[in-house]
Amino acid sequence: MARSILLSPISQRKDVDEFIALAKISRHMPEIRHSIVKFFDFVDVNDDGFVAISELDAARSYLGLPPLPEKDHDSLVALSNEDEELEFDAIVNFVTIFKLKSVVKEYQNKRQRGQSLDASLNSSMRF
Repeated sequence: MARSILLSPISQRKDVDEFIALAKISRHMPEIRHSIVKFFDFVDVNDDGFVAISELDAARSYLGLPPLPEKDHDSLVALSNEDEELEFDAIVNFVTIFKLKSVVKEYQNKRQRGQSLDASLNSSMRF
């Protein structure tokens, strides 16, 4: 109740929109996870259940992607073991959070440009 008094109707609508967006995005989590599993299998060239950061760099290069930004590389190193290898769960968590952040950022940009909630979410959820 105190929260509703402090927030303007516009702020309340924004909170509701963000909650709806999060609920709709969470519905796509199995699809996101499936994509991550496929990527992990592609990157784990020696099939040892770990992805070395060097394997990740090689896969990105092979796909024509730029190297990871230093900030992301440092985050992965922090998650890795002493051999700079990442376990499957660490990769899943890292990529899922990264994907969610990018979807939310894209969604917010489209909403600011006046796109409807559903249209902005649908176009933001493309993989």
